[in-house]
Amino acid sequence: MIIVSRLDVMIKVNGNPLRRAYVEHLVFGFGAGMYITNDDGRVKDDDNILGIKSDTSHADIRIWCQNSVVRVLDGNAFNIAVSQVKNIHDGSTVDLNTNAEQDDYYAILNRCLLVYDIVFRQFRPYSHSADPDFPLGRKSTLSETKDRRKRIEVSYPSHSLLDGMAYTDPKSDSTGYPLIHLRDRSDDGALFGENSIPIRIPAEMAHGLHFARFPSASGRQLIKDDYVGWMTNEIDNGRSGRHGQNTSTSPVVAFLEALDLFSTEFAEYVRGIVQGHTSTLLRPQEMTPQIRRSFLSFQADSGGLASTSVARLDSAGNIAPLSGLTLDDTCEGAIYGCIFLDFGRRVGLLSAVNAYLRSTAMGARTFDDYKTWIADTRPRLVPELDAARRTWGL
Repeated sequence: MIIVSRLDVMIKVNGNPLRRAYVEHLVFGFGAGMYITNDDGRVKDDDNILGIKSDTSHADIRIWCQNSVVRVLDGNAFNIAVSQVKNIHDGSTVDLNTNAEQDDYYAILNRCLLVYDIVFRQFRPYSHSADPDFPLGRKSTLSETKDRRKRIEVSYPSHSLLDGMAYTDPKSDSTGYPLIHLRDRSDDGALFGENSIPIRIPAEMAHGLHFARFPSASGRQLIKDDYVGWMTNEIDNGRSGRHGQNTSTSPVVAFLEALDLFSTEFAEYVRGIVQGHTSTLLRPQEMTPQIRRSFLSFQADSGGLASTSVARLDSAGNIAPLSGLTLDDTCEGAIYGCIFLDFGRRVGLLSAVNAYLRSTAMGARTFDDYKTWIADTRPRLVPELDAARRTWGL
């Protein structure tokens, strides 16, 4: 008689729980069942029951560098999926903390999930989805969810960088969904917060999550064509082809990059102000109306933490653009100030950001598209948006 028991196992990366990562039970080297870690790093099955089913006291497991939010690929090995095989017993703790165990890859995996949980999970459509742990949705089994093409991927360290910079491809050739390209940590101090603040992952995750919301591959391709077209034109005319907070780009580029500004500023506000700069890592944190209100107040009173401030309060207590900021729809700083700060203060940050993310359903790629979505679906908010856009020249 074979007695099947449960082997309780915890997975960590550099001492931190490896959250919502896929773990596969291996029998003679073949997959015998898919599991996932919980937010404490403990392995559970499809029914949320802790432990790996086994008819022996030990088991081999494959820890995939993929969680409910992203999959990390090895840029040094033609973007193959990253994984580690370990032998465990009941009560085991596996801590991936060496180069041989590719701990940087798993640390990136954790950081991507925390950006989603801290910055984006509080907004629709994620907050009202059937399972918010899975921002792109969940199939009937963990195995089906893990292996479907609809996913955000991260190439690290990427060997396909544009001008040596991190970026997010809206539509990769392999899946048709976003592929984030990150530089090696030795070349990018903003990745892990080494000699810089850790803004790289919040910035690129904003794009990955945003682009993945577009309902068709053709919509993501259109974003790609628009962005590359702008860059090509800039370079052909002797300019750098890089965007910036107060750089005149295009209505598409400026609108897309405004979400980057919001994500980096909100993540850094939570890490630095709410959580007190105790680590370069974000910690799990319940998002509350008070945190959202305090973020907006801080941005108006003290300015940006991750970038240069774009606004201050005037003598009447209204938010006002700083002098010298370009006020039109080709300036990402102006769009950020209008939507996320000014409109956000008027109607609440939830409403402003919900509209940005949900407008992808109609393919919104510019501020004018955003304004149209508001007029069509939230007409009661039009006067507040009109007041904000007049202030920002949009």
